[in-house]
Amino acid sequence: MNHPRTYIFFLFLGFYCFNLTAQEQLDGVILDEETRDPIEGSHVLNLSKKTMAVTNNKGEFLVQAQAFDTLLISNVNYQRKQFIILKPQSVIVLMTPLVIQLDEVEVSNIPINSNIFSEKVRELEKQKSKKLRMYGVPEAKPMAEIPPLFQVDNSLKFWENGRILPPHTIDIYVIPKMLSRKYKAKMKYYALKADKGEITEVNKKFNRVIIKQLVKLEGDLLTDFIMFMDVEDDFIKKSSEYEIAAYIKEKYNEFMHFGE
Repeated sequence: MNHPRTYIFFLFLGFYCFNLTAQEQLDGVILDEETRDPIEGSHVLNLSKKTMAVTNNKGEFLVQAQAFDTLLISNVNYQRKQFIILKPQSVIVLMTPLVIQLDEVEVSNIPINSNIFSEKVRELEKQKSKKLRMYGVPEAKPMAEIPPLFQVDNSLKFWENGRILPPHTIDIYVIPKMLSRKYKAKMKYYALKADKGEITEVNKKFNRVIIKQLVKLEGDLLTDFIMFMDVEDDFIKKSSEYEIAAYIKEKYNEFMHFGE
């Protein structure tokens, strides 16, 4: 006789627990306020119960919540929204897009051209950098500069500083080198290589194309102007591109005045 009562008791108990569990779940969807598009990846935080959910690609979420719980919804691209649940039923939340507006910036003291800008940069005070020293690595001794092979003096010397050198100080091994064709060819090769490197450096800083862009001359008139300047290679190697351009401008004024 007690079995039907027990069965009815557990049936009502299960229904009560299911109803209680259902009341603790709140579902909803989060949409963009302007486009009504679903917002994926929004965080739905129940501040009252310390639980959280994240919306799917349809903007849907399911979080544990009851009446009078406080929800906080956040997304990096939208303004935060916080509200209190009055009834545990499905909700639709509209999020306002977050607009970051920067203050207007006024730029002044802009140089007229690149030459003036480069000149101002050169006039800036330079700060000497501290010597880099790596911990745990012993400080190395400075090594003497090794001259190029074409600058090494391998000539046979008998006289130096106004006196005759003693026989034991004369390098007799230089004689075979001086007579060797291979050695002479090698020395000539290194000398030509060094000259070619210097010519390349000069041509990068001073050539017909650069002069034409600066003075707007062409043809024979440009050739006459280049011959009129008569610039030496040492000046080009020691001067900066800005100094060379200023020199060309100065000579151009002289050239045009000379032709009048």
